[in-house]
Amino acid sequence: RYEATLNFNKQLIKLAKLGQAEVAESLLFDAFHNVTRRGGGVAASVVMDSTSNCAADYLSTTMKQYSEIIMPDVYSFTICIKAWGMVKQPKRAQALLQKLEYFSELYSHLEANVVSYHSVVRAWCDVGKVELAERLLQKMEVNDSKVAPDTAIFNCLIHGWTRRSSS
Repeated sequence: RYEATLNFNKQLIKLAKLGQAEVAESLLFDAFHNVTRRGGGVAASVVMDSTSNCAADYLSTTMKQYSEIIMPDVYSFTICIKAWGMVKQPKRAQALLQKLEYFSELYSHLEANVVSYHSVVRAWCDVGKVELAERLLQKMEVNDSKVAPDTAIFNCLIHGWTRRSSS
């Protein structure tokens, strides 16, 4: 399963780089729901078609190519969170982080990590909403989160404030 999940995550990264956050999240939740409902994952060995312009076509084609069982992990979720940030959709990134936090109460292998939080902080800073990024930092600092902020998060906020004040 580990190798299948690793390959699945690689495909999510490719989708993120193509700006296909919605397709990546759809694949993630399809895999996740198959794991939670049937006790197994969906298949992996996804073949990436970077020439596909239509997300729905890509998704249906990809789902037909599954051959191994995969189990989405925290990295799968974090890749999709980053994907939303890359397409300047921080609300969607934060919503996915909140789902990950909820799922972590049910599944120990889905514990959000500092990269998950950093991805949302960066998404907010990239669109100039540094105050919303700081709210997430405050949540982390008051231990509502099991994850402590790191230097990368503070640097991201500093750069966010700097960019904002210079514009």
